[in-house]
Amino acid sequence: MQWMSLFLQMLVPLWIAVYTFNFGRWMRKRDHRSGAWGAFLFAALALGISGWMLVRNST
Repeated sequence: MQWMSLFLQMLVPLWIAVYTFNFGRWMRKRDHRSGAWGAFLFAALALGISGWMLVRNST
């Protein structure tokens, strides 16, 4: 049951990461390579840090 709670709490960061990743795809399509890589990196870091902090503080 605890994993279901963690999953539900990660839905908002996951949605934000998907939105940011799609923004990076949009930037890459318009040849803004550095901005696209920045958006991809930001999405990955934000999702990773959110998940890490949630799991770390769930006990």
